[in-house]
Amino acid sequence: MKTLLTAILVIAFSAQALASDVADGWSETVNGLKARLSFERVQKSPFLKVFIELQNTSDVAGSRKIRFDPKTIDLRVTDAAKNPLAKANGPYDGTSPIWKPLLLPLEGTIRFRISFPGLGYRPETDRTIIDLGPSMSWVIPDDKEYFISGTLTIPKMEGDHHDSDWSGMLTLPTTKIPTTSKGEPDGPANGSQPIRSESNLKIIGDRFPSLTFAFAIENIHLPTPPTIH
Repeated sequence: MKTLLTAILVIAFSAQALASDVADGWSETVNGLKARLSFERVQKSPFLKVFIELQNTSDVAGSRKIRFDPKTIDLRVTDAAKNPLAKANGPYDGTSPIWKPLLLPLEGTIRFRISFPGLGYRPETDRTIIDLGPSMSWVIPDDKEYFISGTLTIPKMEGDHHDSDWSGMLTLPTTKIPTTSKGEPDGPANGSQPIRSESNLKIIGDRFPSLTFAFAIENIHLPTPPTIH
């Protein structure tokens, strides 16, 4: 009877912890690691800053090495009915950081930006954009709610240490994308019509020395595409 009660309590506590993680946007833990996505809106820019947060929940002392790269993430955007939103296919002129493996200490958490805009956009109509590179960008309409979800997959490599090198697949929970109403002036202040491309210089090497960034392009104007009827 005592053993059964203990088992029930363990299951209850585990379920409570899992429910708490889901409520906070965390993925389920895989091999001692969990992750979640978050957004920040930049004033007078349609580009959302996209962040990923990783937490080391392993019971093994020492740091976990994580070979993170945006290519390890596969995201999709859908509406509430799970209908997928097509990716953007406009002109692109951006840059990407140089990524090195992360070292995440025991019970440590790290949050960093993974979006660096380069997608051409129309200031008057494109109010919310998610841009993780030429092959993973979306212009989010204002007509209804949209959500983002996906996976983070890092395959096991020959020579990996079981306790220190992380590998596996995390399922990133569905997260609502913050949008603006059509009457809210969230885009650039001027009324110009050309398609633009934005990239921002983000240096966080002092805080996260395991990441190296080398890029800086500001407000690149791209040719206006032909009118589509």
